[in-house]
This record gives sequence, structure tokens and C-alpha cells, in this order.
Amino acid sequence: MMPEQLIPADLFIEANATLWARPNLPYKLKPSADRQGLQELVPGAWKASKMKNTSQKSDADSAFDSVNDVQKKIVPAGESIPGLDVDAFQRMNLNRSKLILVTSLVNKVPNLGGLCRTSEIFAVGTVVLPNLQLTETKEFQNLSVTAQKWLNIEEVRPYHLKEYLMRKRHDGYLLVGLEQTANSKSLTDCKFPPETLILLGNERSGIPVELINILDVCVEIPQLGVLRSLNVHVSGALAVWEYTKQCMMSS
Repeated sequence: MMPEQLIPADLFIEANATLWARPNLPYKLKPSADRQGLQELVPGAWKASKMKNTSQKSDADSAFDSVNDVQKKIVPAGESIPGLDVDAFQRMNLNRSKLILVTSLVNKVPNLGGLCRTSEIFAVGTVVLPNLQLTETKEFQNLSVTAQKWLNIEEVRPYHLKEYLMRKRHDGYLLVGLEQTANSKSLTDCKFPPETLILLGNERSGIPVELINILDVCVEIPQLGVLRSLNVHVSGALAVWEYTKQCMMSS
């Protein structure tokens, strides 16, 4: 357990503290034989401490009194099970979507790592990277947080991208570009079929015209502020989430 995940002692209430002292429990806590002081402890000390300082409670202390929930973080299986066959585990995970997220035009490694993390969380079927070797870099892994171990990842260099897109269209995929164009549709109005490919643009230049012309549709994210565009990781995550809502979570 990470240190920041430890529950502070002052969040326990009397019901929790006295629970361990009940004589009718089917188990007993074994105090350490090396620490006589532990054997002499009695329940209720935490509450007594809080009662002692009742008149000096701050607003923050009062807020903690009503806490009834804590963080719950899941450790990835690959980090917690020694000797796990990651490839076999990945093959068993059949509940992934058919979505293909193409990031071949993205230049910045942290954006690629973040997009892989988002894709793994939302069960994207395939992520296409410009270079598979990037997954071995610290810069990538700082953002991916082991997501590359669980994803189906392919490599398509930018100069092979047009051929790859045409092949996927032949396979029955709808080709969607996340780009602001003269004819782009709002993301909220786009209906994704299960076989969807989403192409993300370069951080500075977006999607080149020669690729826009072979896409089935371009979608843009509605914006209410002053700035012209979102970071590619953020916009990619929003598009993946919209697909997930429509194709993976619809009843």
C-alpha cells in the first residue's frame, strides 16, 4: 500500500475501534509478543483524544467527522502478480471494443503515453503509434502507467498512414478525423458504429489535407472559451469517451 493511501487514525470512530475488542468475534487479533505495550492497549483511545479537544475543533476537523468514503486505487495485475504471463492475460481480455485510435501524427511522447493510458482504461481495441520503440522510454511510461502491457498496439509510420487508412476502410471501418474543418460535425452529433477508426492530428499542424480528403467524416469538440483548440491528449480522450458511451455502455 502506498503511504498516501493509508487511512489516518482520526477517521476511525468508536464503533470501529471497539469492534476489535468484542469477545464474540470468531477471530482474535494477536498482539505482538515483542511489544508489551500493545497488549495493554484498550479501545476507545482515539475517541477520547477527539473528545478531549472538542472545544478546539477547526472547520477541517469538523469536516472529517462526516467522512464516510475513502480512495480506492486498484493495482494493475501485472504489478501485483509475480510471473504473470501478460500476453496470455491480454488475450483473455475479450471485452475490448473494435475502436482503432490512430496517433501516428502525434509528435510529443507524453501525449502518446497519456493516450495509451486513456485507451486502456476505456478498453480501446487497438492503438496505432508512430514508433513502437517509444513505449520503452521513461517519458512514455511516466504517462502510460503500464497501459502498454495490456493494449493491442500497432506501429504505422506517418508515410504509411494513407495506405493503412484505405485498408481499414476496405475492412469496413468508418474513418473519423478529429479536426476542425469547414464541414466538420460536432462530436455530440456524431453516431459511431462499433467499427470506428479515429485519427488524431499533429499537435501543431493537425491532420494534413491529403488525409482529410479520404476520411468519411471530421468531427470537432464544441468549445465555449476563447482558446482555439484542446491538447491532443485531451481531445482524443473526449472522443474515446464519446465512442465508449455510445458503443460500450449503451443499454
